[in-house]
Amino acid sequence: MSFPLSLHSSQWLWLSIIAYLLALICAAIPLLPLGRKRRPGRLSHSTFPASAYSKSVIGSRDYQQDYVRLPRNVQPELLASRGLLCVLCDGMGGMDSGEVASRMCADVLMDAYYSEEAVAPDRFFRTKAAQADRQIAALRSKDGHPLRTGTTMVSVLLQGNTVYYASAGDSRIYLYRQKKLRQLTRDHNYLLQLMQQVDSGALTLDAALSNPKREALISYVGKGSIDLLDVESLPAMPGDILLLCSDGLTKALTDEEILCTLNEGSAKPYLLPDALIAQALRKRWICHDNITVAVVCNSPRTMME
Repeated sequence: MSFPLSLHSSQWLWLSIIAYLLALICAAIPLLPLGRKRRPGRLSHSTFPASAYSKSVIGSRDYQQDYVRLPRNVQPELLASRGLLCVLCDGMGGMDSGEVASRMCADVLMDAYYSEEAVAPDRFFRTKAAQADRQIAALRSKDGHPLRTGTTMVSVLLQGNTVYYASAGDSRIYLYRQKKLRQLTRDHNYLLQLMQQVDSGALTLDAALSNPKREALISYVGKGSIDLLDVESLPAMPGDILLLCSDGLTKALTDEEILCTLNEGSAKPYLLPDALIAQALRKRWICHDNITVAVVCNSPRTMME
């Protein structure tokens, strides 16, 4: 036997209120975000598995002779198929028109890479570095005399699962991976030859490190022939950061100091160029050279605008 349910008016009122609240909650559920919200104005709508950022300061010098090129205004489809190229050059200090040489070298590589027919990366680096070398060596002043200028060059190409890189001079490329820092390039200066004499037993280490000409470059772009051009590759891993820098950074900071800054800021790589340069400039007792820093990040994050 069943009995009819009888409710007082106050109970009906409470049930109505509860039903109204449940309806509001159900209506709101589809509007809840399904992930971390983007900060407006900071992220683009397109995604690409790599990104790059750079900064350059004049330091204590009268002129800016560093120059860096990133693939600005390149169509996303072309960037996806050809990869991300970064070129950093440091015009020869004490030589005429170093700023012209650094800009010319970076422009030759960057302008050709995304406009000409694709070739193997090692062939591209060697061919275009030689072209830039010839063009810089042919530069003349207004009165027709050779400018006798030149530039260092480091370049990174992140293409698929491989990092290709090239170097002439003493600008550097570092690989930051799993909180460890490794210098990928070697400095093409007189110390390199002195260390070969040390290895053969013809010279002591102290004599090599104290040689007053140890920092003189033995290879650069603009001599008319590039004596040393290192072109190498290595497998890329997610989260890798490639750091390119002129010697203005490495004269101010040790590798340990660079690593510390990368460890602190690797979660926000777009801030790393500013952070590294700021750390270098804190050493106010140093007469700073031009400082240029670029980072290429192998990250699946959305690219920063």
